[in-house]
Amino acid sequence: MRLKHFYLITAATTVMSAVVMATPVRAQDTPAPAASDTPDKEATSGQSEIVVTGVRASLMSAQQRKRDASQIVDSIVAEDIGKLPDQSTTDALQRVTGVQIERDYGEGSTVYVRGLSQVETTLNGREIFTAQGARGLNLQDIPAELLSGIDVYKSPSANLIEGGLGGLIDLRTRRPLDFNKLTISGTVKGTYADLAKELTPTVSGLIADKWETGAGEIGALLSVSYQERKFRSDLISTGTPGSSTTIIPGRTVIAPNGAYDVTPMGDRRRLGIDGMLQWKPSANLELYVEGHYAKFINLNDNYGASVSLGGLTAEPGAQVAPNGDVVKATYLNAPVSVLSYAYDTRDRMIQFAGGAKWTSGPLSLAADVSYTHATGTVVFNSGFTGATIPRFTADTTTFVPSANANGYDLLSQANTSIDFLLYQGTRNKADQFAAKLDGSYDLGGGFLHSIDFGLRYADRTAQSNQYSFFLFSGASATTAPSILAPNPASDFFARSSQGTPLLGNYLVIPVPLLRDHLSEVQSALGFASTPPANGPLAYYRVSEKTTTLYGMLRFGSADSIVDGNIGLRYVHTQENLNGNRTLSGGGVGPISVNSSYDDFLPSVNVRFNFTDKLKLRLAASKAVTRPNFSDLSPTLTLNSVQLNGSAGNPDLKPLKADQLDASLEYYFSRTGSIYVAAFYKKVRNFISIEPSVETYDGITYTISRPANNQGGTIKGLEVGYQQFFDFLPGPLSGLGAQANFTLVDSSTTSSIIGQTTPLQGLSKYTYNLVGIYEKYGVSARVAYNWRSTYFDSTYLFNGVGQPSYRRGYGWLAASLSYDVTPHVTISLEGNNLTRVIRRSYYNDLDTRPHETQVDDRQIMFGVRFKL
Repeated sequence: MRLKHFYLITAATTVMSAVVMATPVRAQDTPAPAASDTPDKEATSGQSEIVVTGVRASLMSAQQRKRDASQIVDSIVAEDIGKLPDQSTTDALQRVTGVQIERDYGEGSTVYVRGLSQVETTLNGREIFTAQGARGLNLQDIPAELLSGIDVYKSPSANLIEGGLGGLIDLRTRRPLDFNKLTISGTVKGTYADLAKELTPTVSGLIADKWETGAGEIGALLSVSYQERKFRSDLISTGTPGSSTTIIPGRTVIAPNGAYDVTPMGDRRRLGIDGMLQWKPSANLELYVEGHYAKFINLNDNYGASVSLGGLTAEPGAQVAPNGDVVKATYLNAPVSVLSYAYDTRDRMIQFAGGAKWTSGPLSLAADVSYTHATGTVVFNSGFTGATIPRFTADTTTFVPSANANGYDLLSQANTSIDFLLYQGTRNKADQFAAKLDGSYDLGGGFLHSIDFGLRYADRTAQSNQYSFFLFSGASATTAPSILAPNPASDFFARSSQGTPLLGNYLVIPVPLLRDHLSEVQSALGFASTPPANGPLAYYRVSEKTTTLYGMLRFGSADSIVDGNIGLRYVHTQENLNGNRTLSGGGVGPISVNSSYDDFLPSVNVRFNFTDKLKLRLAASKAVTRPNFSDLSPTLTLNSVQLNGSAGNPDLKPLKADQLDASLEYYFSRTGSIYVAAFYKKVRNFISIEPSVETYDGITYTISRPANNQGGTIKGLEVGYQQFFDFLPGPLSGLGAQANFTLVDSSTTSSIIGQTTPLQGLSKYTYNLVGIYEKYGVSARVAYNWRSTYFDSTYLFNGVGQPSYRRGYGWLAASLSYDVTPHVTISLEGNNLTRVIRRSYYNDLDTRPHETQVDDRQIMFGVRFKL
């Protein structure tokens, strides 16, 4: 109710301010024109034209986009064709205030904007997505070399596509009519990963041109990028703690129920292709067609060992911390399960679009029609061997937890059994047809600038098929020696400066056999080749149709003290879900859920231009996002090894938020600014993951299911600064700096009974420090990103939900390039230079380590040219 009052008050204040304050600003305070996202030249008042390129040009353009925007926006602009400031899209986004990222094997993955992962993703203003059960795009799928820039919209306006509680991320590719002449550019780069000990290529190229013809201006562009990256990540996971009476006779202590070590070794490949044709037959008409293709392949070989410790007795002398946690003990007759598995992901997305832009007098219209098709598969092919270790020592007192078999030979076939084979997989597909018409009518030279209006229709489907196949053997390893080999990742954590003795030498079924020669593995074990089968819970299909109307009034002009927009976006959603679900009385039955709802999303963005350099922005809005398709899915997936599983919830409701934003910005030079922003979000129907104990076929599993909770609040503060120190003498004038800090305080009801927790995956504090040097053809950059401890996951402690926290850590990257000629640049870059070890703890207690992980240090070197 208070926010509803705020909307009314803000609207009234805006109109009153317009009457009182709509007087011209002094001539010297007239805002500068918007900069191109590929600025080659910039004129200075009273001086001859000077060339601005590289980092300066990108910072200048990004700053100008923020400065001229009608709402709160942060931008990243490529330094040159094929050159974002960071190696990946997600790594570049982590430099933006208010943005945090999760890391996946040393590479940015999930993106959070102002504390929320519910972020709408668009490509050139068009909705784009990955077919892996989520609504948005896996930003890892898009090669960074294809992008000219990224805009992060933190306060919405009525003309932006709904769906982002945190914000909207728009990826921008280049357009052929932006080039003045035939342009050919390319990049060749090699990347070395020091844990994987592999060198891989990155190649990208662009060709663009435009022609003046008798039929008007025509432009064409083709851009291609291919990346390959090898990686390795060593991970130690200590089992969940629980009460035990068997370790120390007569005493109840708290001990981990197991230990798990695994080494993922992977090969990631990205292919991206962009093509576009533009035709301007006249000054007031433009026609275009464009196509985008992205393919992402992640082939992941995993080798690990899982030791079960629950209920085991131990030798005398177990070390116990003052809080009752067992931190070191030698267990007797510990069963170990050695696993090797292929965990392969393949994403493919293709989008075709066409449209027109037309202007006649005060009226402008823009029509766009698009079709997007995406597929995604996940394959989990695994083989398990087993053994029983007479004396197994687990020690968590060291920085890197260690495990020791005390001389027991796990490389002996006689000591090893072949337990079972497990195949699981998912095939996803998503399609969307979308059409929109946007219009703007210029009201003349008054304070009320223009009326924008539009409509959009989208028809989207998402479907998923899952399969699972299990073959139990139990044979001795001596019966099938041809399918066994020593663990190729036996140097587990050996490259870490904190290396400790661990379980590493054991027999495995090589992953290449499990991936490409399953029939041979099955034959060696005496099984017939049987294809995996779908179960009744393996399929779901969601159909979703949205119809959108919006109207927005723009007010103010270039010489007004107050400008901005006020609008309303109306969205009608129809949704149908079909699949099967488990019944309360047992068994499986069909389910069909139909829903229809309406959302009215008002927004107000007001900018006060106190001077050309000093600006205050205020915004208020409502936002909505729908649950991920996989969260709605009734499917149930069980892991019979770790005795856990996951399922969806077809009854989930959309998430809704009321939002307030403010930003005070001071631009003291073309590349220099300082700003402070504050925000507040009140969210309803947050989705949290709730663990529960369930029994299927006589086996008890811990099942994680999503559920709407009561909601929560997110509030925060952002501070940012950037500058080149041009006033310094000589070579020092090439120095520059960027720095920003974000504080996000969140509170939400939780699946953890009786507790209110921060949002999962959200650090309270983050900061970025970037040092820059650019002069005499040399460009250097050192960037450090740090985030504080955050709530990472939940676990069951004696049947009661408890939190696990990941400790804060920093990430260091650097780059150095030199312009050999005006057209050729050589570069050297490094990522994860300190090879940081990331750690998490149950209940954030030092005596309860959860995960300890180290990723590759990456070194890149290459050459870039432009003709």
